[in-house]
Amino acid sequence: RLATSARELPALYLAVVMASGLALIINAAALAIDRGQRVAWLTAGLVIVVSLVLALLLAVTAPFRGGFIADGEPIDVVRSGLEDFVP
Repeated sequence: RLATSARELPALYLAVVMASGLALIINAAALAIDRGQRVAWLTAGLVIVVSLVLALLLAVTAPFRGGFIADGEPIDVVRSGLEDFVP
């Protein structure tokens, strides 16, 4: 996972996924016009699911961006605690 964290999601792949999600939402909304409240709720659910999938896609492909800093002190504390138990 650390070796692949340097790689980014290709821009074309992201654009295709976003365009297909948008097309799916537009088609569902077009079919939901004048169909009733039940179909409107299904369309709203579809919008939420597509949004969450896109957010998850971006989060999974770039998990180590930002101000993430690893410190070795907690591991040293655990090791010294284990050394105290072992005679």
